[in-house]
Amino acid sequence: DTPGYFGVFTTFVYEGVIHLLIGLDHILFLLVLVIPATLSTAKNQASSGQSRALRGRLLELAGIITAFTLAHSITLALAALDIVSLPIAWVETVIALSIGLAALNVAWPILGHKTWKLAFGFGLVHGFGFASVLGDLTSGVSGLAVALAGFNLGVELGQLALLVVGFPVLYYLGKNRMYQKGAVPVMLAGIGAISLFWVVQRAPLS
Repeated sequence: DTPGYFGVFTTFVYEGVIHLLIGLDHILFLLVLVIPATLSTAKNQASSGQSRALRGRLLELAGIITAFTLAHSITLALAALDIVSLPIAWVETVIALSIGLAALNVAWPILGHKTWKLAFGFGLVHGFGFASVLGDLTSGVSGLAVALAGFNLGVELGQLALLVVGFPVLYYLGKNRMYQKGAVPVMLAGIGAISLFWVVQRAPLS
């Protein structure tokens, strides 16, 4: 039997969650976007400033995630509805590049506390990546708009699940100076290397 709209919606919510949780490139991009909002500075280590600092970090995180969500939702819809189309090989290459550039911005914060601009700009590209997956899944499926809504919601739920689990851990670690000075640079270097490998692997130059 052909599933009704509710069945299509719930199926694609599930598909959206799964795609986000197994999409290492999207996860790494989110990670490097979130890292700056989790690192404590010396002046907010005092107990009197910790609650104020946490509120500030949460507001910064909310701005970054809102920008990323809005951007990829726009291009996901435009691509899924065949309004805008880009070559998927180049989309995947730029997604890989976005990870390295975001990591570079953590090491040398060119944008300062305006990481949301990076999140929005590259979020537009990530939306085309999501749309490519959705396009493969919706072949022969009726109710494209319903599938699109469900898939987008699933992506957001997967993203939220990662943040709920990951942000408290990273925020706790971010108070440790050894973590900031040792682990974070090593992690950024590793992410940068992965990004470079993916760019070389994905670039349609042949």
